Amino acid sequence: MTAVEVTRGLVHALKLEILRLRELHGVMDRAVLDVYGWTDLKPTCEFLLDYEDEEVQEPATRNSQPAAGASPGATAGPTRCSN
Repeated sequence: MTAVEVTRGLVHALKLEILRLRELHGVMDRAVLDVYGWTDLKPTCEFLLDYEDEEVQEPATRNSQPAAGASPGATAGPTRCSN
Protein backbone atom coordinates (compact mmCIF):
# COMPACT_ATOMS: atom_id res chain seq x y z
CA MET A 1 0.00 0.00 0.00
CA THR A 2 1.43 3.37 -1.00
CA ALA A 3 1.59 6.46 1.21
CA VAL A 4 -1.04 8.11 -0.98
CA GLU A 5 -3.43 5.18 -0.51
CA VAL A 6 -2.86 5.23 3.25
CA THR A 7 -3.50 8.99 3.36
CA ARG A 8 -6.67 8.64 1.30
CA GLY A 9 -7.90 5.93 3.67
CA LEU A 10 -7.22 8.12 6.70
CA VAL A 11 -8.96 11.12 5.16
CA HIS A 12 -11.98 8.98 4.30
CA ALA A 13 -12.13 7.60 7.85
CA LEU A 14 -11.93 11.10 9.30
CA LYS A 15 -14.71 12.31 7.03
CA LEU A 16 -16.94 9.49 8.27
CA GLU A 17 -16.14 10.38 11.89
CA ILE A 18 -16.92 14.06 11.26
CA LEU A 19 -20.24 13.17 9.64
CA ARG A 20 -21.10 11.01 12.65
CA LEU A 21 -20.22 13.84 15.06
CA ARG A 22 -22.43 16.23 13.10
CA GLU A 23 -25.29 13.72 13.29
CA LEU A 24 -24.81 13.37 17.06
CA HIS A 25 -24.74 17.17 17.39
CA GLY A 26 -28.17 17.35 15.78
CA VAL A 27 -29.54 14.59 18.02
CA MET A 28 -28.19 16.38 21.09
CA ASP A 29 -29.71 19.71 19.98
CA ARG A 30 -33.09 18.04 19.50
CA ALA A 31 -32.91 16.38 22.94
CA VAL A 32 -32.10 19.66 24.69
CA LEU A 33 -34.92 21.50 22.90
CA ASP A 34 -37.35 18.70 23.81
CA VAL A 35 -36.33 18.80 27.49
CA TYR A 36 -37.13 22.51 27.63
CA GLY A 37 -40.44 21.91 25.84
CA TRP A 38 -39.37 23.81 22.73
CA THR A 39 -40.70 21.17 20.36
CA ASP A 40 -41.90 23.80 17.87
CA LEU A 41 -38.31 24.85 17.08
CA LYS A 42 -36.69 23.10 14.11
CA PRO A 43 -32.99 24.04 14.17
CA THR A 44 -30.84 23.60 11.12
CA CYS A 45 -27.07 23.80 11.26
CA GLU A 46 -24.62 24.50 8.51
CA PHE A 47 -20.98 23.62 9.07
CA LEU A 48 -18.70 26.05 7.28
CA LEU A 49 -15.03 26.05 6.55
CA ASP A 50 -13.06 29.14 7.57
CA TYR A 51 -12.60 30.24 3.97
CA GLU A 52 -16.37 29.97 3.33
CA ASP A 53 -17.09 32.54 6.06
CA GLU A 54 -19.22 35.41 4.73
CA GLU A 55 -17.30 38.07 6.64
CA VAL A 56 -13.75 38.62 5.47
CA GLN A 57 -11.45 39.36 8.39
CA GLU A 58 -7.75 39.32 8.97
CA PRO A 59 -6.61 35.77 9.87
CA ALA A 60 -5.46 36.90 13.35
CA THR A 61 -8.93 38.20 14.24
CA ARG A 62 -11.10 35.65 12.49
CA ASN A 63 -13.67 34.13 14.90
CA SER A 64 -12.32 36.23 17.77
CA GLN A 65 -15.10 38.82 17.55
CA PRO A 66 -18.34 38.20 19.47
CA ALA A 67 -21.34 37.61 17.25
CA ALA A 68 -23.95 40.36 17.12
CA GLY A 69 -26.07 40.11 20.26
CA ALA A 70 -23.77 37.53 21.85
CA SER A 71 -23.01 37.59 25.54
CA PRO A 72 -19.67 39.09 26.59
CA GLY A 73 -16.85 36.60 26.13
CA ALA A 74 -18.63 34.67 23.38
CA THR A 75 -16.76 34.06 20.15
CA ALA A 76 -18.05 33.28 16.70
CA GLY A 77 -17.46 29.70 15.62
CA PRO A 78 -17.58 27.73 12.39
CA THR A 79 -21.14 26.53 12.99
CA ARG A 80 -24.11 28.57 11.77
CA CYS A 81 -27.53 27.50 13.11
CA SER A 82 -31.03 28.87 12.65
CA ASN A 83 -34.58 28.02 13.67
